[in-house]
Amino acid sequence: EMKIAVRIVAAIDVTIVVVVFFFRDGDEEQ
Repeated sequence: EMKIAVRIVAAIDVTIVVVVFFFRDGDEEQ
């Protein structure tokens, strides 16, 4: 059960990093 939770948290972490990177990229365009 713990391994599944860790995997979910890791996936969310990666998604957040990608989203933040994407938003920062779009922010610089303005």
